[in-house]
Amino acid sequence: MECVEDFFGEYCEFHSEEEVLLETDFEKIKINVNDTDYSQLRCLRIENVIRFLNPKIRLDVSDTVSIKEEDLHNDLDFDEMVKLLEENSEKRVDQNIISEEQKIIFFLPTQIEKRIKTITCSGQTRNIDCRLQNVLPLDFIEKKRLEFKQKGNSIDIIEYDKRRDYSLSLFKFFNEDSSECNFQETHDKVNFVKNRMNLNYIESYENYFIGKIELSLGLIERDEKEHNKEPLFYHFNFWKLSSSDFSDIVKEFELYPFEREVS
Repeated sequence: MECVEDFFGEYCEFHSEEEVLLETDFEKIKINVNDTDYSQLRCLRIENVIRFLNPKIRLDVSDTVSIKEEDLHNDLDFDEMVKLLEENSEKRVDQNIISEEQKIIFFLPTQIEKRIKTITCSGQTRNIDCRLQNVLPLDFIEKKRLEFKQKGNSIDIIEYDKRRDYSLSLFKFFNEDSSECNFQETHDKVNFVKNRMNLNYIESYENYFIGKIELSLGLIERDEKEHNKEPLFYHFNFWKLSSSDFSDIVKEFELYPFEREVS
């Protein structure tokens, strides 16, 4: 099944003449099936896409990325506090030592990623969003002594114009003739972007994933406007179906370190 219209009929819930509901692991997303501007920008599978590894949600370094509460009350001057922050932010473990449970964390939608940052960066341990209980490893929950909010009976429905805020962000590179980049071209261009362009949102990133999304896992939608022109790449939104498994996604992605120099 590679037809988006068939996907809507088989995997989504009818909502109105114009909209269906796509149920993810966390919400139901309204999708306008009659939106002609985006109908040609949707697909069900994609290859050689980039997912950046955000170090701020690494569970195995979360003990070192934030300042302890008692340090905030000590008589540290500004320079000492900055030094402490820098020392903590530089602590990393080997990028190859990433468990499958941790790998899944890097493939969560934007709104869930933000909530994980409140734990790994801000040190929050109470009143945690109950939905995180299903994705955070049990040993991490126990180690941090996380306390979750009581689970409600309803699932949120997200309006169509807010859908991008509840998707997984992916990036795909294209050649000058708009043809899709293969693996090696993608690898070369993402390293060029990292090393030769001043893009703040990947400045602190040390690693990235390259992989593919297969059929029947969810819906993919490209932004109308390119994210960058030279080299050309676009941002894609992905909504994973609640009926699919996270392991079916992460197994198709491999982790790579950014190269220090680009030839």
